[in-house]
Amino acid sequence: MLFDDSERTETRIKRERESRFAYLNSSARAPMTAARKVFEQWFDSYPESGRSDLRARFRSPIDGQHQSAFWELYLHEVFSRLGFTLEPHPDIDGSRNHPDFLVKEGDVRRFYLEGVVAGLPSEKDAGAEARLAEVFDLVNSMKISEWFLHVEYRGYRTCGRTANRQRFPYRT
Repeated sequence: MLFDDSERTETRIKRERESRFAYLNSSARAPMTAARKVFEQWFDSYPESGRSDLRARFRSPIDGQHQSAFWELYLHEVFSRLGFTLEPHPDIDGSRNHPDFLVKEGDVRRFYLEGVVAGLPSEKDAGAEARLAEVFDLVNSMKISEWFLHVEYRGYRTCGRTANRQRFPYRT
């Protein structure tokens, strides 16, 4: 199984610093419950030979690892429903590379498939994002009903450019 077999009571929104998997695994909210059910169904049809690796990456507290594993699970499901057979992380003669899948139609090898998640932050950017997320989690935890706090920041330097983003903290 991808998720813990436990009773869930958390109905809060995701905290900024909480990993996507941790929230998905602990939330009792209906959309998260539905998503877990679908992901478990997809995982059940994933080839046994690749399950332990996929499960470990899917459960990662590092969002980039989790997102990559989700994308691999999703691609497997899509191509399987299209009638293809997928072999996870096949060997390629003369290469040390192991793409995500060898896609076959019947016994005929069609192509290798490598899923890539674009836009994941670098380690440096992820560190800056984590520090900022800690501030937003602190602001979101305040119990001041008479005020609305809008936080803006000028950004952080990354590879010669400035990244800017606005956040609007909220509570439900």
